[in-house]
Amino acid sequence: DIGGFLYEPAIFQKIVDIFADRYAEIGVDVIAGLDARGFVLGPPIALKLGKPFVMMRKKGKMPNSISSDDYQTEYGSRSGLTVQRDKIKEGDR
Repeated sequence: DIGGFLYEPAIFQKIVDIFADRYAEIGVDVIAGLDARGFVLGPPIALKLGKPFVMMRKKGKMPNSISSDDYQTEYGSRSGLTVQRDKIKEGDR
């Protein structure tokens, strides 16, 4: 549950800083966030890095999108994820 640190601005900021520092070191072009926690964490990380943010959603939730194959998690089988076609370019990291 991410509710605990979202209530504490200093802790939330520290988490964003840790992620942003990590991704700045490896060099990324786009920050993608998975439905729904990624929608909370991804945008502030993207803003700090000056990079675009892209939402990744469950199949059927996003227009003009491409989908991944189904995948497995610790909770079982999941439908693939989608991302809008024009948001990630070939070669983007």
